[in-house]
Amino acid sequence: MKEYKSGSTPVGIVKNACRENQEVRICTMDTIDYESVDMFSIVIVGNSSTYVKNNRIITKRGYETKY
Repeated sequence: MKEYKSGSTPVGIVKNACRENQEVRICTMDTIDYESVDMFSIVIVGNSSTYVKNNRIITKRGYETKY
């Protein structure tokens, strides 16, 4: 994906979602630790408008129309 995404694109990794020992990590395409991703992980990759605020990954919903 790095071929198509900026290195600063936010990435969220949730391991053991809704289970004991749940882990949530926020990183970027440049800093992702591939060794931490396994079959118990969900990886969410942001788009060009995604940003991180208050330790949350935010992607604005909807599309703006340009006339």
